[in-house]
Amino acid sequence: MKILRYKRKKEGLYSVFLEKEKEYSFYEEVIIKHSLLLKKNLTEEELEELLKENKSYESYYSALSLINKLAKTSFEVKKYLEDKGFLKEDIENTITKLKKQGYLNDSAYAKSFVHSQLLTTSRGPQKIKDELRKKGIKEEDLKEALEEYTKEREREKISKIVNKAVKSNQRKSANALKKKLQMTLTLEGFDQSLISEALQKIEVREEEIAKKEYQKLYKKLSHKYSGKELEYKLKQKMYQLGFSYSDIEE
Repeated sequence: MKILRYKRKKEGLYSVFLEKEKEYSFYEEVIIKHSLLLKKNLTEEELEELLKENKSYESYYSALSLINKLAKTSFEVKKYLEDKGFLKEDIENTITKLKKQGYLNDSAYAKSFVHSQLLTTSRGPQKIKDELRKKGIKEEDLKEALEEYTKEREREKISKIVNKAVKSNQRKSANALKKKLQMTLTLEGFDQSLISEALQKIEVREEEIAKKEYQKLYKKLSHKYSGKELEYKLKQKMYQLGFSYSDIEE
């Protein structure tokens, strides 16, 4: 096949125009390695080999473009390339090359991720660990990265969440508030023993809150109900808020 002309494109690519209006894009590395700018003709076999080699470079540059936008783990890059349809061999070569060049480092990624989560979120260590596992981080890298998330820091996080909830609590009884916090902190991935430790220290102005809620409910419900029916509705609503019979009676 006769090579008609070449055209340099952006991002290190060249267009190679062949006879019969055929056009192929090749990376600069392939062009230079095979001295294509000096060639006048290509056989079918040569073209096939060039395209195969070029696909390997395409895999590499696709991955590089991805991680230049946002840091990724090896697993995430592999999954991305698989979804793009690249061959297993090209993906493996790409991952190996990126690791050697320092663009992929799962251990460093895990440490950076944990540090960022500690500074910017209310997540506990278990939730962070689960997310890193989904990103393909190995157990030894997980363990090392989570060393920064000490038990003392975990206590501080839990305490901050609990104190904020207690301070903003305007409606719930101590029991109801504890149940909500138990669920919240568990879902955020905190240690159960540390959660229990923090919840035991909770103090709520229960009588004051109960009276305020009772008054608000009475004002609202008394427009629709009266007598025993009003009393029943009031008790039902107060129970739903977690207040005991004695709180309601007072």
